[in-house]
Amino acid sequence: MIHQINQKVFEKFMVLETPNLILRELKLSDKERVLELHSSKAVNRFIYRQNVNSLEDASRYIEMLQNFYKKKWAIPWAATKKGTDELVGICSFNPIDIKNHRAEIDGELLPELWRTRLGVEGFLALLRFGFETMKLHSVSAKVYPENKSTVSLLEKFGFQREGHFKDRMFINGQYRDMYIYSLIKGNQTIDKLIEKYLTVYEEVS
Repeated sequence: MIHQINQKVFEKFMVLETPNLILRELKLSDKERVLELHSSKAVNRFIYRQNVNSLEDASRYIEMLQNFYKKKWAIPWAATKKGTDELVGICSFNPIDIKNHRAEIDGELLPELWRTRLGVEGFLALLRFGFETMKLHSVSAKVYPENKSTVSLLEKFGFQREGHFKDRMFINGQYRDMYIYSLIKGNQTIDKLIEKYLTVYEEVS
């Protein structure tokens, strides 16, 4: 049997529910919160992208991700806390390598919510969706070496470092090194963490 990614995930957006989060589709009405997130110096210290400086920039960013989803290049989710529809973070598979059954995972969260379980829940929800529903074989992640908290999280979750690229990214006027991590489907560490943290998990089409 030939392994294929589940193409149905691109036909209708899947909303994900965890114990404390609703991961829904990004909307243009999220632009104020996207601007707040993307103009944060604390967040941008560890994100490899050009800064967003206006509502127009934020709208273009949202439209870009929406277009990526239509083209099957990415699946972006707006993370919202249960009980409110306000965006507190963004997480995604971007880019998606359909031919090789692989996707890159990334995410960001408002700084005041760092060191809470929200980031862990969102991360695990995407991994469960990716491996079980999308039928990915592997998931990769890129991270700056100085982002020690994310490096520690990835390694705790069973990701293996595949490379250290010197001056890999030229972002906002400077060159940055980059670590590349990978996780293969069937990792028992992830299975145990999903069982522990995702006591509530639902996919809503």
